[in-house]
Amino acid sequence: MSISPANAAIAEACVPAATKYNRSRVAPPLTTAQHAARALVFLIILISVIAVIAFAIHNMLGSLTSILGEGRPVLEEVHTWPSPWAAV
Repeated sequence: MSISPANAAIAEACVPAATKYNRSRVAPPLTTAQHAARALVFLIILISVIAVIAFAIHNMLGSLTSILGEGRPVLEEVHTWPSPWAAV
């Protein structure tokens, strides 16, 4: 169904009423401060996610990822009570 030239001219001449909820207008561009705030929020969330993942990996692998644990064997014998015999 096509629009007649008369109806097209009427539609172009009608401007929607200015209301609080009028969606026919384009929002103004973001200011530099708003761009910076969005970037800052994004970076904080990204750094938090990376920190949580790194913490989880460190706890899952234990001494394998520890800088302080280098040189120590992963499995060590633990003495739970004094033994009268020397270690064999």
